[in-house]
Amino acid sequence: MEYSKKDRKTFKELILDYVEKIMDICTHEFTGGYWKKIEHGNHTEDVYVPDQRKVYIQSIEVLSDVLNPHFTKTAKEKYKSIMKEVNDLLKKYDDEKIKQEDYVIAKVRLMRKLFLALNFLLVELKISKIKTISEIG
Repeated sequence: MEYSKKDRKTFKELILDYVEKIMDICTHEFTGGYWKKIEHGNHTEDVYVPDQRKVYIQSIEVLSDVLNPHFTKTAKEKYKSIMKEVNDLLKKYDDEKIKQEDYVIAKVRLMRKLFLALNFLLVELKISKIKTISEIG
């Protein structure tokens, strides 16, 4: 797909659009994934409805991946701390000490902490004034 110059977004626009998408995800119930039947005239189709909790988790992980090269010292420390909690949680799940449902709920809570930390980073980076990646100091 070809993009013209007018279709290109600034780094700020990309980040703020993505944060807006995450906020939109948060305005809907965090339902688990499930299959539902859709009728099309005389036939029925099974359609998977994604787990909104996992959509939220992945969205925040992607945002942190994009912002990671721009982390400040404080952001790096906060990220490292939260990711240690995530890894500890995963180990409990892998060792079958917690159920999958409890794992997902706990991970959503940790990703909420990460999302908050990323928002503080955006304020610290003065994202509202940034136009290009090269303007991040």
